[in-house]
Amino acid sequence: MKSCMPIIGLIAVAVILVRGSTVCAGVIMAQTSVTSGPHSHVTEKRTVYVQGNKQKVEVPGFDTITDLDQGVFYVIDKDKKEYVIFPLTSLKAAEPAGGVSESKIQLAKTGKTRLVANNLCKEYRGVTGNDVEHITFSACVSDSAPGASEIAKFARSMAAQLHWNDAKTPSAPGPDSLILERKSTVRVRVPNLTQESPYDVATLSTEIRVDHISNETLPPATFVPPKEFQKLQPRTNGPEESPVVPGDALQVMALFSPDAAERRS
Repeated sequence: MKSCMPIIGLIAVAVILVRGSTVCAGVIMAQTSVTSGPHSHVTEKRTVYVQGNKQKVEVPGFDTITDLDQGVFYVIDKDKKEYVIFPLTSLKAAEPAGGVSESKIQLAKTGKTRLVANNLCKEYRGVTGNDVEHITFSACVSDSAPGASEIAKFARSMAAQLHWNDAKTPSAPGPDSLILERKSTVRVRVPNLTQESPYDVATLSTEIRVDHISNETLPPATFVPPKEFQKLQPRTNGPEESPVVPGDALQVMALFSPDAAERRS
């Protein structure tokens, strides 16, 4: 299977901050992600579907499906019409989105309110850094947007299966909220061996914005590969070793990791 997902930087964090509920309606969330670095500028559209213990993430080129009831994770190549099934346990070692530096950020209200995806949200900001790196972070948080409780129920179940509950993430503004827009900028000093200045500053910025979110009952076919697609066997490191999950799939998982839904900003 080919790698279809560009490197977007694991400083990008998932946009969900919610708590659970007994409601099991489906959720459809459309997002736009923009990442800019020293040598690249990437804009990507993606759609997330959640219903019960199942989640699907659509990005250009391929989809991923997580089925907690079956304990499996699908990577689907839409161009080649192929898919691979991995045991969910093979993702345990995948580091949830958000680096150690971002976990130190404490967010505070700015007092501003905006409208994102037709939902009112309150703005939060935070800053952290040291002599090597400087990080600014902002989030627009809604306590009335649809879909928060449904996503959180899935998120907590997945966190329990993958033991991601203790992952370090940025401090959350509150337990009952959904982040509709988040922005981060990381500036890092890097050695400069060719100029008079001893170092340069490399900047990486990421913005993830919800374009639309709604509750909708989803058909079961949403969470299985198309019948006409060919099933492939996952590649392994050795005859007795666990399957190797493609790095691009792990990046998708990191962006929507369960701990994000609990504490991520």
